[in-house]
Amino acid sequence: LVYSAGDLGVNVSHSAVSESTSAHISYAFGDWTAALAVLDDDGGEEATLVTLGGSIGGANVGLKYADVDDGAASSDATTVWASFDVASGTTVTGYFTSVDNGTNDDSYGLGFSHSLGGAVLKGGVASINDNTRADLGVSFSF
Repeated sequence: LVYSAGDLGVNVSHSAVSESTSAHISYAFGDWTAALAVLDDDGGEEATLVTLGGSIGGANVGLKYADVDDGAASSDATTVWASFDVASGTTVTGYFTSVDNGTNDDSYGLGFSHSLGGAVLKGGVASINDNTRADLGVSFSF
């Protein structure tokens, strides 16, 4: 079932093969969108995702929360992120995720993209599970 009316969207599905049911509802209001998604399957997995994202001044910001229980273990994670233009063609994005799964593995990162006309220079650095990783590259669109 897929339904939309104006700023409201609803999607519900069920699989007889995996005996799983999922549902999603979203609502846009102004520059903001809120959404809720849930999954429940016969194997004992349950998941919930709640998101809120929008614009504040020149920044795009978001918050999401996920809770997953697969019958044997459970975890939840909360992420906040922001993205903003710092100059013509240059965007900076950052995020922080707090995970509660018995080990409390937090992660965070900072990245950028800069338009070079037909190419985009992109890079970033992130810390995931206490491992710092960096990336730098150029992408092309044809």
